[in-house]
Amino acid sequence: YPAGAVPELLLVRGAEAILVANNEKGFAEADVRALCDVGRSTKARQAGYIGQKGIGFKSVFRVTEAPQIHSNGFSVAFDTARNG
Repeated sequence: YPAGAVPELLLVRGAEAILVANNEKGFAEADVRALCDVGRSTKARQAGYIGQKGIGFKSVFRVTEAPQIHSNGFSVAFDTARNG
């Protein structure tokens, strides 16, 4: 988190989507790349983080076929129905 920030999490349920937002520092390019590959986590050996095998985010596909991420100017969309 940025210095002095109090962690916040916002969940908004809509008819077609669920929005999850927080005030973390956001993604860097390496974080976006890590989402696309198992075992490429940027969290390895960093105190204060859980997960590091690259499978945590992939579990989101159990509840949606088309997750999206918008962070620090990065916009990433996955669509398993379109891409198999």
